[in-house]
Amino acid sequence: MGWKKSLGFLPYGKDFQRHRRIFQEYFSKNATNNYQSIQLREARLLAQNLAAGPSDLDYVLNRFSAAIIMGITYGQQIKSDDDPFVKLVNEVGIAFTHAGSIGANVLDIFPFLRYMPSWFPGTYYANFARKNASKVRRMYDYPFEVVQEQMSKGTAKHSLVSYYTEALNSGNDLGFEFDAEDIKGAAATTYMAGTETTASSLSIFILAMILYPDFQTRAQEELDRVVGVDRLPEFSDRPSLPYLEYVLHETLR
Repeated sequence: MGWKKSLGFLPYGKDFQRHRRIFQEYFSKNATNNYQSIQLREARLLAQNLAAGPSDLDYVLNRFSAAIIMGITYGQQIKSDDDPFVKLVNEVGIAFTHAGSIGANVLDIFPFLRYMPSWFPGTYYANFARKNASKVRRMYDYPFEVVQEQMSKGTAKHSLVSYYTEALNSGNDLGFEFDAEDIKGAAATTYMAGTETTASSLSIFILAMILYPDFQTRAQEELDRVVGVDRLPEFSDRPSLPYLEYVLHETLR
């Protein structure tokens, strides 16, 4: 399908090491503190959308998680439901989740089927992959090209793509070799890996609060006591919210 330059599918070697270095550098514990303003902005918007009343919960949660990853990875902000970035990642996400079970696909068992004509029995997923490969390629190229254009105009915001592209254009003094395809692959991996995982974690949290209302009440009481009712929580409040921290840990577990 074209996921060759993505960390999750790379065999161990120089490509794998480069991509791991990109992730370790850009998503270190200290570096992630720089992304809190994006998280707060989207968390407030999420709260507004949830408080607005009945809606498609999956869409609201996916929009929230996609907006955070999009901001960190590409420096873009979702401003409408028709955002081309969101449409693109949805298309790629559908293609990814309908491409058969990883490791248990007939193509994994009989790799030669990828070379057989489309009418040959057992080639459904090979044909599906070829059909959707252009979407994956667009996931690599389109966002990267948008950021490059913004950089040329001086309007690009700081992001994973702009940071490594600027380093590449200025002679690369980061201490390890990489090229444009590495940047595209790392960015696409970040976006695809970070969106659904975040949204599904929030879904699990909501389900847990419905199933165990006593724990929801205790967490809310702690929030009201520490934060009050006149403002929303900030990251600086987190050390003073130990019970809520336990709830978050249990959600992720």
